[in-house]
Amino acid sequence: MVKIDAQGNKQWDKRFGSRDLDVLKSAVASPDGGYLLVGYTNTPLVAPDQTSPNEDRTQPILGGSDVWLVKIDAQGNKQWDKRLGGFGAEEVYDVVNAPNGDFILACLPSENGGNLIHGGDVTGTGFSTYDYWIVRIDAQGNKIWDETYGGSGQDIVRALLATPDGGVLAVGGSQSPVSGNKGTHTEGKGCWLLKLDAQGNKQWEQVYGSVLPLTAEYIYTMINNPRGGYLLGGGLSQSIAPDFPYDFWFVDIDADGKVRGEQTFGGDKNDGINNIIPGSGGAMWLVGGSNSDISRHKTANSRGGHDIWVVKLGSTVLGTKESTDLGASISLFPNPVNHGIVTIEAKNLGEQLSIKTEVMNSLGQRVQLLYLPVRQSSIKHQLDVSALAQGMYTVLLYTSVGIITKQLVKN
Repeated sequence: MVKIDAQGNKQWDKRFGSRDLDVLKSAVASPDGGYLLVGYTNTPLVAPDQTSPNEDRTQPILGGSDVWLVKIDAQGNKQWDKRLGGFGAEEVYDVVNAPNGDFILACLPSENGGNLIHGGDVTGTGFSTYDYWIVRIDAQGNKIWDETYGGSGQDIVRALLATPDGGVLAVGGSQSPVSGNKGTHTEGKGCWLLKLDAQGNKQWEQVYGSVLPLTAEYIYTMINNPRGGYLLGGGLSQSIAPDFPYDFWFVDIDADGKVRGEQTFGGDKNDGINNIIPGSGGAMWLVGGSNSDISRHKTANSRGGHDIWVVKLGSTVLGTKESTDLGASISLFPNPVNHGIVTIEAKNLGEQLSIKTEVMNSLGQRVQLLYLPVRQSSIKHQLDVSALAQGMYTVLLYTSVGIITKQLVKN
């Protein structure tokens, strides 16, 4: 752990570990001016309930690996450490402060064939090979509760965000249909957002990503949007094929988790967001990794392997704009439509492989979602609206140049 000042000068550094593998995954400032460090450890102690002079951990592990918590003061001195785990191998990905001084952790429990390996600190129900495991501890590291969430597929929580009501938002990847305690279906490799209350009860959930089974999305970070709602960052690929590239994926959602806008940025290889930093004047900094060379949105070649890539966005990047504001053209015909087929034609859409297209009713509810292939920065597609009731609809195209809209009337 290294602490630096605002100019990047080192103030102090500290080492915490044991005789073998200890991995720091996240850290959070605590109300007393110190920090809570969270990671995992897989080193047995020298003897049960004993420590070595070279070890900072004071409790033996229970299984293959356990979550390890280290609380330090403002000068980096260890105040206490705790182990959280069961009889398998557990890991942790994120930690946040609750308003009352508690800490909430995003963890991965150990399971065997869909059966949760109980014991130690791991309780609850196992639904598949991987589930969300959320643990709440007090300011001294004592467990208050732990809960698992998931379905029959793999579900891995990656990021948390504490809410003013004492609860938490938990987001990660999901491949589960409606099953277990998951109430919303996910196709392909999608994302799953949970809102939990202070006791860990699920209040609502949302899923994000494609409705197609051969696409892949992930979310690694989540922050409060200064304008209300939340911002999510991760990666999106139009295929689950291992050699198919990911792009930066930036998503704006409201307070109930409904998508207000999204955008992708990338090059010819893999790009993904790891952090979102608010800037002045409503700007946003997207920070992540990239091994793309100059292509599409990337203006510099990779220097070898994955490099750090920073993208600065203006305050209106996720706003819904008319196509004339973006230099794109879109038409729907016939419009109004009396029967079942409408042709969508759009041009100057930028460089991408497909475009997410939504049809929203007058209440703001999504009634259709599809991905349309892009050829030479344009699309032409027949949309079947025969099942829609009479009324006014909005067609939204999420493109690399922005979100463009067109009104559609169904007679």
